[in-house]
Amino acid sequence: MATLPVSTPCPFERPLDHDLAGLFDRALLELQREDGELATRMAARTDRQHAADQEHPGLTYWVYETTLVYMMFKAWLPSCDAVWEPPYPLDSKHHVDIAIRGRDGHLARAFEAKWWNSAGVDQYIKDVLATDVGRLLTKTSATTERYLVLFWWNTPANREHAVEQARELAQALSTKCANTSGAGPRHGGGALVQPRYLGWFDTRRRTAVVDFVMSVMSVDC
Repeated sequence: MATLPVSTPCPFERPLDHDLAGLFDRALLELQREDGELATRMAARTDRQHAADQEHPGLTYWVYETTLVYMMFKAWLPSCDAVWEPPYPLDSKHHVDIAIRGRDGHLARAFEAKWWNSAGVDQYIKDVLATDVGRLLTKTSATTERYLVLFWWNTPANREHAVEQARELAQALSTKCANTSGAGPRHGGGALVQPRYLGWFDTRRRTAVVDFVMSVMSVDC
């Protein structure tokens, strides 16, 4: 039996509030269930693709982040007014990956998601994420909370590495995007991008057990 996803205790200085952390706990559980179902179905295949499929038998297969966001959306529907791919409030030609509406009908929280099928973070990923930070800062109103939702895989034997990766990535993005238009005064004088949540569950990649990691970072909030 698979172990339940792990998301506590939060290793960061500013954890998400209880309600939002609970939403990501639900999302992580939904992702774990999908990972297990996909792995079971792929293991049952008997055709010539069977051996190749076992290289990536779960969500470490090449799924796109839109698939992961869809599962988050399903997990959130019973608990909040989740919206999948709504237009940005200040630029209707572009869409944010997922959002939560407030009681007034406006976007209270906006989330851009990125998944890279790797245990490392290269310069290309940092550049792509910087673009997402820029969109969140310039295309949402000042009353909207902005977040990055990031997915990668990590080695279970070195889970502290995932924590350090999240911290280092947040620092790199804060430095890179510090002068982006739309960035306001930092919360408590802190960094522009701050890691706020980290969770994972066990899965398989090739013949090894790996952690499927989800991290949430706030952007100027």
